[in-house]
Amino acid sequence: MNNKDNLRREFLQVMNENIKSELRRLITDNSETTRAILAEPYGKLSTETMDIVITTLTPLMLLHLKHHINKWVNEEFSRPDCPWDKNYACLQKKRIFNNLSLKFR
Repeated sequence: MNNKDNLRREFLQVMNENIKSELRRLITDNSETTRAILAEPYGKLSTETMDIVITTLTPLMLLHLKHHINKWVNEEFSRPDCPWDKNYACLQKKRIFNNLSLKFR
């Protein structure tokens, strides 16, 4: 695996951890969803967990999550030493947002 692939894998792991952290903050009263998120290995979000999350998210929660991830990505790319591939990051962010939005399923 070359350096570009390693950076992409690392970005996806960090983004997934940011998503999981924000989901735990947003979804405080649903033990099934929380258990599913906590059971995921570092940097991973399985299809099964995403399906559970989707059934729990309200439109307002989804909006907050999208705002949080957009803010995080923008902060990352505002740093002069940011190692991430911007095109890859935007594609992964869009993929996650589409998966979370029921209208795209």
